Amino acid sequence: MFYEGFVLTAVNKEKDKTYEFGPFRLDGIERLLLRDGQAVQLAPKVFDTLVALVENNGHLVTKDDLMSRLWPDTFVEEGTLTRNISDLRKALGEAPGGERYIETVPRHGYRFTPQVAVVSGAAPLIIEKHTRSRVITEQDVEQELLSPGVEIGRQRHWLLRSRMATGIALLIALAAGALLSYRYLATENGISPIRSIAVLPFASLGEERADEYLELGMADALITRLTNVKRIAVRPSSSVLKYNQPGRDALAVGRELGVDAVLEGRVQRSGERFRVTAQLVSMKEGIPLWADTFDVRFTDIFSLQDSISKEIVRTLALNLTGEEQKQLTRRYTDNIDAYEAYIRGRFWWNKRYDEGFRKAIDYFDQAIAHDPGYALPYAGLADCYAIMSPYNVLTPEESYRKAKSAATKALQIDDRLAEAHTSLAHLTWMYEWDWAAAETEFKRAIDLNPNYATAHQWYSVYLSAMARHDEAIREASRAYEIEPVSLPIIRDLTRAYYHARRYDEAIATYMKALELDPRHYRYNSWLELAYIQKGSHDLAVEVHLKAMRILGANPMEMGTLERAYRTSGWQGFWRKKLGLMKEHADRFYVIPYNLARTSALAGETNQAFEWLEKAYTEHSDHLVLLKVDPIFDPLRADPRFADLMRRVGLPQ
Repeated sequence: MFYEGFVLTAVNKEKDKTYEFGPFRLDGIERLLLRDGQAVQLAPKVFDTLVALVENNGHLVTKDDLMSRLWPDTFVEEGTLTRNISDLRKALGEAPGGERYIETVPRHGYRFTPQVAVVSGAAPLIIEKHTRSRVITEQDVEQELLSPGVEIGRQRHWLLRSRMATGIALLIALAAGALLSYRYLATENGISPIRSIAVLPFASLGEERADEYLELGMADALITRLTNVKRIAVRPSSSVLKYNQPGRDALAVGRELGVDAVLEGRVQRSGERFRVTAQLVSMKEGIPLWADTFDVRFTDIFSLQDSISKEIVRTLALNLTGEEQKQLTRRYTDNIDAYEAYIRGRFWWNKRYDEGFRKAIDYFDQAIAHDPGYALPYAGLADCYAIMSPYNVLTPEESYRKAKSAATKALQIDDRLAEAHTSLAHLTWMYEWDWAAAETEFKRAIDLNPNYATAHQWYSVYLSAMARHDEAIREASRAYEIEPVSLPIIRDLTRAYYHARRYDEAIATYMKALELDPRHYRYNSWLELAYIQKGSHDLAVEVHLKAMRILGANPMEMGTLERAYRTSGWQGFWRKKLGLMKEHADRFYVIPYNLARTSALAGETNQAFEWLEKAYTEHSDHLVLLKVDPIFDPLRADPRFADLMRRVGLPQ
């Protein structure tokens, strides 16, 4: 029986003992490890590992015996046991040249080496401030109910024993209430308040990762639910995607993401049944605040997600509004086949390449076929189509037309989808050039979900295009605060500084992207352009050539560009670059706006206008930046430029 983290178990006092070794006291009944009277925090399985070793001190305990005791009827990798032993050694304070408690017997197992004494007598009943579980015996309940503070006479003792189950439930409820009252008063209890959470992709318990989509899908579903709780910031799926790898260190990931707590879990599927273990770990204290194991059928996955979401909210002692409670357990579909197809679609969408987009679209279509009233797959289609033009997978016209159709359908089903409002705002502005309608949609999305980083990110680009630079930087900074490891967000914060003519800040910001991924030079445009505007042409050329090298450019073309720079300077470099781009445009699609930029850099004004007109004919989304792009400053006095801005709907 579980209630607010307290575990009710029958206690065999002949088996559960108290041990002492060195400065430690191990209380098997209370599940406490004390060092010189101070509690040592151990994860539940690490504690169980210690008990197994101490009970057999001086004798070899094989790996198989430990694994079957710790994870009965469950397959786990040997590396899980190894991590448990490593964590236990750290908790005991083992260090090179220092006290050693656990001896490794290579290829066999482990031996607990110190002298262990069994202490007679039961330990006192205590609730330690970091403890999330404790054992309650029948005698504890009887003593509590017969204490002087409870007005029940001894003559009714027989009645109390007959109602023992009720008494136990009452005691647990009282203890849970006490726990709730102090749980997150940080100054009194030493546990830091939780204001931000990262939900990591669930890990597979098996060696095969056939259900990788399920690992990501579980995390994505919980992120979607918890995002509706306004008092905590939840890192979005795009921030945690790259941590879907074996052997990750959850605490290191949490520090990198800058959160107060990390929710991590493991999933093992066997046919239609699967086991999920999950725990919420405090970053500052490094201890589990909540943990549980669930064995369910796949058809019960929605109830499982409800349970985990509710437990997290309960653990953090958050008082939800009625709307938040409703959204926390909201189900967008009851069709399990539709849900499975949807999470497979999200898995492929997150790959961010052309074949991944096509597979995602196929799965989203399957989800819709299973449940035409399921809004999320339509939002997924809108997300796919909205970025297939920038990735050169579809033409702008086809990309945005399909994106708008999908986003509109999603909002017809569910007007509260912040993601769909954001996609609709993006394409209404970037393709239809309906500036007023786009801002309304952006504001609606942010109002629905203030922690949706993409809404802040794309709204910042909109504000930059309108020359509202302070607002743009503020929105991009908010997106960066929500997703500090998102390379696209860092790029758009760089863009906001660049369009505001704050070039030093643009360069410093882009360097954060290169710290996260040195290969990010391949998305160099804002860094390169900032160097150009500062007059640092050597650095701009260096960045451009480095990007070409990373992208695997033709060495002969690179040599041609290097010679042009040596002989004709930076303008000669860009003239040669323009010639190469035009040759490429004869064989495959090259974005006209980029050709217009390069023409402007090369001093070819008429060619710049020709390519801008071609971009207008294609209804290119890049034209929304005309008002603020410094590259085109030399063209602004030309009447052709003012006419083009008017046609795009930009104010003069």
